Amino acid sequence: MSIYAYTRGSGAANAAPAPAVPGCSEGLEMDRTTLLEALKRGPVKVYMNDGSAFVIPSLEFAVVSDIAAHVLFRDIDGKFRTHILGLVCMGRIEELESIPG
Repeated sequence: MSIYAYTRGSGAANAAPAPAVPGCSEGLEMDRTTLLEALKRGPVKVYMNDGSAFVIPSLEFAVVSDIAAHVLFRDIDGKFRTHILGLVCMGRIEELESIPG
């Protein structure tokens, strides 16, 4: 399992540091390529900076542009929903061994 944490404005003098989480790659900026590479390796959990989190089972459940990920996810009621997740709002992504639940 890998965890990636990101800060906005990589290299900017006033960028807030990523939270200190074991296994984090600090100082990286979330981008399309990084998210797609993680999705190619298997399911991921995306943690947004507002505290919400979304499990993306595989690459087939997301369309990723340069600014956002359009994600199909299973909601708490068991129904599939769509959500647009801004890359700039992603705090970290965690690669999962399997899909929870």
